[in-house]
Amino acid sequence: MWRGRDQRSATPENSRIGGHGYALGAMTAREKLREAVERLSEQEAEETLLFLDARERDPLLAAVLRAPLDDEPSSPEEDRSAEDAWAQYNRGEALPLSEIHDEP
Repeated sequence: MWRGRDQRSATPENSRIGGHGYALGAMTAREKLREAVERLSEQEAEETLLFLDARERDPLLAAVLRAPLDDEPSSPEEDRSAEDAWAQYNRGEALPLSEIHDEP
């Protein structure tokens, strides 16, 4: 969805930070956001609006977005369990979402 569109070479006049297309200097988050919005295609703008709307309406999504990053190391047992779960999923052994919702 997010693609950089600034193809100009880096010069003192048009230097950018991190390939994101944000101008150097003391820009506020809102100024950076305005620049990013201007680079969006119509489809990307629609997708972004859907995301923003969902973020406001969906309490679970809002909670997930506000949650702190889980930086606690996992145990070897947890790692094996996660690997087993991904292997099951890749073999097509995962439960369909409809069955999970139907469980008591």
